[in-house]
Amino acid sequence: MEIVILLIFGVVGIVHLFGLWQKAMAIKSYRFEVSENRPSISIIVCAHNENDNLKALLPLLQNQQYESHEIIIVLDRCADGSEEIVKKFQNKNLAIITIDEVVSNFHPKKRGITQAIEKAKGEWILLTDADCRPTNQWISEMAKGMHPKTDVVIGLSPYTKFGGILNLLIQYETFQTALQFVSSASAGKPYMALGRNLAYRKSKFIEQNGFGVHSQVMGGDDDLFVQSILTKDNFRIVLAPESWVESIPKTSGSAYFRQKTRHFSVGKHYPDWVKSKESIRWAIHIVFWILFFFSFAINPFIGVSILATVLWIKGISFNIVAKRLGKRFNPIWLPFVDLLYVVILPLLSLRSLLVKNSTWK
Repeated sequence: MEIVILLIFGVVGIVHLFGLWQKAMAIKSYRFEVSENRPSISIIVCAHNENDNLKALLPLLQNQQYESHEIIIVLDRCADGSEEIVKKFQNKNLAIITIDEVVSNFHPKKRGITQAIEKAKGEWILLTDADCRPTNQWISEMAKGMHPKTDVVIGLSPYTKFGGILNLLIQYETFQTALQFVSSASAGKPYMALGRNLAYRKSKFIEQNGFGVHSQVMGGDDDLFVQSILTKDNFRIVLAPESWVESIPKTSGSAYFRQKTRHFSVGKHYPDWVKSKESIRWAIHIVFWILFFFSFAINPFIGVSILATVLWIKGISFNIVAKRLGKRFNPIWLPFVDLLYVVILPLLSLRSLLVKNSTWK
């Protein structure tokens, strides 16, 4: 029986690495033809009591090295002086939409985005959040993916690095998320994007009747919407570091748990093939660590040897992805954070099924 467990542990490790290696190679080989188009672009930011973040974000948006763009700020029931802050930056390229009440069967953020898109003059809608920090080349880099036959441009949004275990988990979880959705898209099977750095055609939004049946769902203004319009060839992924929109991470466990509960609650609306794929991935990852502890109890040397080999190859795979994305991956904390990731994230997923969260902030 002991030998069987050790053999199964080794096989599960190989299967886990095989899936990871496929993803790494898909991202490494991804290329897209740079567009020379300079379309008109409307930047949309929805904010709910984001006074300090708007002070930091608005100068960055107005300093973009792109001539044909406008900025639309949606202030959703703000009671912290956000409107006064935005008005200080207001000019002919910046418009404000103020929302004072909640409408039934229409999530506040989605309602705000919808009103902004209706008002937008740009051919393309480019979305980000108030707690994000784009480079001054952000629009120009995202525009390189806006081909005549493209409807969606997907960008990356890493979190700012701080100290502490929570930030370590956030960095790793964000890296894993990018690995999953970018590799799937690179392989011609796109299924999600991040609303912190996402562009799509205004005409496509109107054609799809906006957020449609998901208008009342909390979250999903990015992934659920793009799932309704994505095909295997109507999108581009922009990976250049200048196109990234860095986001300020949560600094308390309770805030992080609320955020992830909101994110995971959207997953039940995903297509069945995506839910099946993610369930299998999680099952393999969890079983791998469970088998490690059994194997360690049977034969510590063999158990640690298999674990070390898998994590070593995993670190190599992550470095391939990190280099492709212009980042640096530090493998020192990999054993600890990988175990933490495989314990915490499923628990948060379960929490999303049990806890009703009705706010987007």
